[in-house]
Amino acid sequence: MKKTVIILSILALIAGSCRQKNNKEIKPVLIDYKSDTYRISLGESFQKSKKIIDWRYDWENSRDTTINAYFSLGEPLISYNDGEWLPALFLETDKNRIISFTCSILFILEKTGNPIENFLNIIGNDIKKLQIDTIKKSIISNGIFETSTENYIETYKLTTKEERLTFTYDLFEYTIKIPPDEQTH
Repeated sequence: MKKTVIILSILALIAGSCRQKNNKEIKPVLIDYKSDTYRISLGESFQKSKKIIDWRYDWENSRDTTINAYFSLGEPLISYNDGEWLPALFLETDKNRIISFTCSILFILEKTGNPIENFLNIIGNDIKKLQIDTIKKSIISNGIFETSTENYIETYKLTTKEERLTFTYDLFEYTIKIPPDEQTH
């Protein structure tokens, strides 16, 4: 009987510490996509962004009862290289809290001049950190810039059509997410 009480006490302590870690409060981090207009942050309630952006439920990418995925194709077109390109937005929530955001743009790079720099300058109006020279130079040279803290991972990535092996479209993706070990489950 005494053994059972001790074992149950230990299990209760373990369960309590796990619950405490999973409910860890994450300081909200402003998402760098139209941040002056949208003011959406990782770690905050999905309901706030739902009032600003017309999110659609993404059945294919929702993983379980607490992880939900959403997308939006309602952003204004971006004019570049004699074409208009649609930013696609993706969002993941865990228990109604934003844990991941991606802005993805398929487009065709110009064939002359400084095509990557020109494209980054245009979308730098919506993604402010693309105006920082070190970030822009890293993307131009390496195709990627990534930074992380204990609260988030932020990635800016440009993949050319040759690298994607599609030979049709180039791809730019801006992603910010809470690391998996910091998400609640």
